[in-house]
Amino acid sequence: MLTNPDLPDRIMVVDDDPSVADVVGRYLVRDGHQVEYARAGRAALQRIAEQPQDLVVLDLMLPGIDGLEVCRQLRARWPIPVVMLTALGEETDRVVGLESGADRSWGSASPAESWRHVTGGSASVTPFPAASS
Repeated sequence: MLTNPDLPDRIMVVDDDPSVADVVGRYLVRDGHQVEYARAGRAALQRIAEQPQDLVVLDLMLPGIDGLEVCRQLRARWPIPVVMLTALGEETDRVVGLESGADRSWGSASPAESWRHVTGGSASVTPFPAASS
């Protein structure tokens, strides 16, 4: 479980899909974590350099530098755990994510599925209603 009862974990959600980032981030906030968002790899790396994070939830397909390169650069500079999410369903995509340094890598077809992967599939998770535009 990600929860730290003494101090909320600082978690960065890096995803260019606002619906995925919103769902994952809302669950993390609900569970007491401090969440920051980045929509692109370079922005994430810059913010992490300014304010280190306790965990990064990272999309594989990002504009600019992709999630694989972001993960490699994170690993080269900081010992931050990385959970890589990808909409790509191929096993090779998940393996490549792990080879780039991710601690976990999952394919995901939906934001709710992404959240289940991040939390380990906790049965106690109650979905939020869909975000309104």
